[in-house]
Amino acid sequence: MVDLKQSEAQAFQLDPLAQKELAARSFVYFLEKHVWILEPPQAGAPTGGRVKFLMWPHLVEGAEQLERPWKMAAEGRRAEIKPEDLHSVIGKSRQVGWSWLVAAFVAWLSVFHEGALSLMESEGQKQAAELMRKARYVYENMPAEWQFPLDAQSTEHLSFKGSDSEIHALPSTVKAGHGFTATIAVMDEADNHEYLAEGMAAIKPTTDAGGQVVLLSTVEKRKATSMFQAIFRQAQAGKGGYRKFFVPYTARPGRDEAWYERTKASIPPEELKGMTPDLYMEQNYPRDEEEMLAPPRAGAFFDTEMIDRYLMTLCREPMLSEGPMNIFVKPFVGHKYVAGTDTSEGVGRDYSVTAVLDLTTMQVVADIMSNELETDDLIYWSWKLLEMYHFPLWAIENLNNGRDAARKARDLKYRRLWRDHTKKIMGGADHLRDEPGWHTDGKNRFDIFNDLKEQVDKGALVVFNKSGLRQFLHVIKKIDKEGNYIKPEHRSGENDDYVIAVGLAYQMRKWAGSAMGGVDKMVARPPSF
Repeated sequence: MVDLKQSEAQAFQLDPLAQKELAARSFVYFLEKHVWILEPPQAGAPTGGRVKFLMWPHLVEGAEQLERPWKMAAEGRRAEIKPEDLHSVIGKSRQVGWSWLVAAFVAWLSVFHEGALSLMESEGQKQAAELMRKARYVYENMPAEWQFPLDAQSTEHLSFKGSDSEIHALPSTVKAGHGFTATIAVMDEADNHEYLAEGMAAIKPTTDAGGQVVLLSTVEKRKATSMFQAIFRQAQAGKGGYRKFFVPYTARPGRDEAWYERTKASIPPEELKGMTPDLYMEQNYPRDEEEMLAPPRAGAFFDTEMIDRYLMTLCREPMLSEGPMNIFVKPFVGHKYVAGTDTSEGVGRDYSVTAVLDLTTMQVVADIMSNELETDDLIYWSWKLLEMYHFPLWAIENLNNGRDAARKARDLKYRRLWRDHTKKIMGGADHLRDEPGWHTDGKNRFDIFNDLKEQVDKGALVVFNKSGLRQFLHVIKKIDKEGNYIKPEHRSGENDDYVIAVGLAYQMRKWAGSAMGGVDKMVARPPSF
């Protein structure tokens, strides 16, 4: 597994000191040659007891990520180390070896890097102590001459006299990790940490000082908001300073579809904890990243089976694209069109979306979906798109940056722009709101989502844009502590910009045939910037 020069290989055969030197230089070498782990013996499994660490491909890849910044530093390339070289987020199936991998890495740091301080956090003290047990087992099964006397040893703390290194095992609490600037912070089963946000804040001195952070977990499907899943999604998009890894259930040898079905059929009832067997398997043994991050169907706002069917059968590439504009169906004479726009909160953050809905066919026939457009650019491209569809009635949500977008469209005298003529309270008195754009409030937000849900769930609304349609999957029912439904909202780390834009367009059906009721009828002129 490790490519050694011939002289180094010979030294390994002859000189124990050379073995130690090679182990100090390469964690991957150390892992392959000198790491033993403890597996519970099972009647139906071929291994058990004390066994050599198994160099499965996904674990080798993970080991290379863990040692990367140390190799770069040793090669004099410390200035080239990027945040994603130091920070890893691992979404995984159960029992795929990653906990042993990070435990072995912490043991390696403790022996070969003087003064290493490692924090190993898990959801509870029992789980943290189990992670510590693994690190200690790796250490105690190294060659005896590499081991140091232990100054302190408990299920919560190990201190190495010869290297002045320490390992701390911590449960997830509000104060866990405070006061430490660590070499590495490991968050095991991070999606189950009750105080993950506080834990991440506590290890900020570690990240600021150039330390490593490893977040690994199976996902908790029943969470409406999840910092771990949000970080993983950011890493999927190449953002956030983390390198992501996904480990499917098939990464462990011997697991195939037959194994999957046997496992699903034999889940102990007490492990389901209210989940269906299918959801349990998706959570603990995902096949791919999409399945791992997909929301549980029970908490989804829209009919996920209908959306899945659309994703497989109706989504397609646009027939024409220009700039950020996507044309899926060309305009037809006699068809009635409406449009909606949701403006992003800033370039590189959420998405700016303009959706054109054909009320005759109930198809989203064209759109703009981009997180790289300034407000002026969004209006420019939206104008060009809507001109193709004969300037349909257009609702721009006028919250935050959307206010500037709506005013820009007004100033350019867009032909049919929705204006908000609802009442608002100022100084204790009612005043008529007269602003360009659609003002979303608590009541009409329900109208947007509920009206859209009726069309989606019965298969009447067709969305061709796969990325846009996927946002519908991540709208969930927000539940209060008493279990009561409060409102629809997008999952933490996801967006609903496309959903809002389509929903606004669909609201315009009520006024699409008239210039009355909040619609400006103006003489259009081309936008100029």
